Amino acid sequence: MPKLNKDQQAVVDYSSGQGALLVTAAAGSGKTAVVVERVIGLITRKEDPVDISRLLVITFTNAAAEEMRTRITAALREKLKENPGNRRLAREIKLLGGAEITTIDSFLLRLVRDSFHKLGISPDARIADQSEADGLSERVMEDLLEEKYTAADPGFLALVEMLTKGQKDQTLPELIRRTYESFQSMPHPERKLMDAARLYQSLPEDVSQTIWVSYLLQKARKTVDGYIKKYQTVIRDIQDEPKLAKYDFMLRDLLREKQHVLSKEEENILAQLSEVTDAPESIYTMLSNADMKFGTILDEDGDEVELTHGNYIKFMKSHDRGVRQSAFERMYETYKSLLNTISTAYSFNVKNDVVGARIRRYDSARAAALSGGNIPEEVYDNLI
Repeated sequence: MPKLNKDQQAVVDYSSGQGALLVTAAAGSGKTAVVVERVIGLITRKEDPVDISRLLVITFTNAAAEEMRTRITAALREKLKENPGNRRLAREIKLLGGAEITTIDSFLLRLVRDSFHKLGISPDARIADQSEADGLSERVMEDLLEEKYTAADPGFLALVEMLTKGQKDQTLPELIRRTYESFQSMPHPERKLMDAARLYQSLPEDVSQTIWVSYLLQKARKTVDGYIKKYQTVIRDIQDEPKLAKYDFMLRDLLREKQHVLSKEEENILAQLSEVTDAPESIYTMLSNADMKFGTILDEDGDEVELTHGNYIKFMKSHDRGVRQSAFERMYETYKSLLNTISTAYSFNVKNDVVGARIRRYDSARAAALSGGNIPEEVYDNLI
């Protein structure tokens, strides 16, 4: 019998009458030895001994199951040597060949085969090998995608466009497969999948409150904190080296902004999002420079001319008060007619600035705007 420590012996001696027992242990901590001793204890105890045929011992691999069976057999034979006349021990050794010491998939396969008539399947059902499972998976995937493409469901087509980014859709099956395998590795995969889907159903107006941006912010903070500590050391080294004195201002300015620079991956994400975040400004530019028509006014000579951005300043400098009034009213009447559109674009532009400042760890959007020129907010307040 191997020498067990206090915790291991407590597991071996635990009585099932006390309720269920869950034990966690690291690799190499003696789990197999403890299970073997517990099984031997259950079989050989004087009061209410348990038949090996009544026990279910589950292992992770077939090799581990065989090792467990071999150890239990050896331990029972040692017990039989100590008590050669014990018929019960001899019987238990004979029963070991059919004992349920197996992997979970082998045990469940046996249950399926024993109940084939109730399940309506063939009695020679077996577990598919990996190549067979992969082949079935590919055929199911092809049939499913063909069905979805034929139905032309707008939601599915939008998903394809988003995931494949306008490229060929060969990447779609792999993305679906990876998502499936990822969730299958979790407890209650269907519930986890629905929980993940719900994250997209009620997005907060402030995107910095989403789980994804919160993760990026947390990661950025850790990265920045590490850089700050490194560059504080650099500053001290610069101050101690006279030859670097003339670069002091430039280096300090670079280091000042360093805490707002994200990791390479995060900067890449923001760069790719720029086409989206720049949308409000682009919409306003196209609206103002291309789509807006301001009509015509009469100039100082009484001629009808088209009002544009280019000649607006010229008319506003006219000596004729009527020309100035006509130009002003015609220009801003047009803007006023598009007030809701312009206001919405401006609103999202402000939100972009606020979220961008938070991601880059500024105290506010105003602080971010003033940071490039190293202008303290107090100076801005005093000037305004």
